[in-house]
Amino acid sequence: MTDPEKANPLALLVQVEKRRDQARITAQVVVVQPDGELHAPLWTSGGFGRGAEFDGLEYGAYVDWHDQDARIEKQDVWGANASYSVHRIGSARHARRIAAVLDRIARGMDKMNKAEGHLPDDDFGAQVTRLGRILGFKTIYVRLPNRVREVSGQTYRAVTGADLQSWVAMAVQDIQNGELANYLPNRR
Repeated sequence: MTDPEKANPLALLVQVEKRRDQARITAQVVVVQPDGELHAPLWTSGGFGRGAEFDGLEYGAYVDWHDQDARIEKQDVWGANASYSVHRIGSARHARRIAAVLDRIARGMDKMNKAEGHLPDDDFGAQVTRLGRILGFKTIYVRLPNRVREVSGQTYRAVTGADLQSWVAMAVQDIQNGELANYLPNRR
């Protein structure tokens, strides 16, 4: 019998999104299928599915991409935090699982900040790498820009921590240069 954890490992997927006229870089938990497809975990059947406690979890940050008020200090990436975008909490058990995951992230970040030093607010790649370590995920994927996907035929690529930081820096630079659409799904 196959171990479901090995057959369907959990990973993080980092991608760019646009919400309410704001560019965001987000990391979400995905279940890696045997065929390599990445699926969101779902809280179904009482939350017993693989990674169910991560359904709706997002670690995200905003990307400055519009001209902003000159009185505000410019920061390329800001407001990083963990949150849940839960449309429906079906039970007290579900609510407790969400609270436990958020608490685990907060405690883990505090512990790592004390042991390894506090990360700058705009170092999103390093923050996501720490998040992966806290949650016990060995793999981080990035959603490739549309122009790269057209050439490579790949939608996602597994990256190392250093690769992730380079991808975030490239994405931020591209977004600030007016290339946000290149990172959004279903855009050509």
